[in-house]
Amino acid sequence: MSQASTGNDVAHSLTGRISTLAIALLCLLVAAAVQALPIFARQTGQSCVACHAGGQFPELTPYGRMFK
Repeated sequence: MSQASTGNDVAHSLTGRISTLAIALLCLLVAAAVQALPIFARQTGQSCVACHAGGQFPELTPYGRMFK
């Protein structure tokens, strides 16, 4: 492998990493805030912690997994 070929491979790899990072950052900046819809809580009169583990909203209790 020649020296020029190795330099091109490094530049191509670096460019790929930078573009991947730029796309990831753009997605994070553009993404809207996620908000839970408390429809189940309104329908049943239960609190959110009936389905969600200790206020950790992405994490569900076994009961929450059954509802999902």
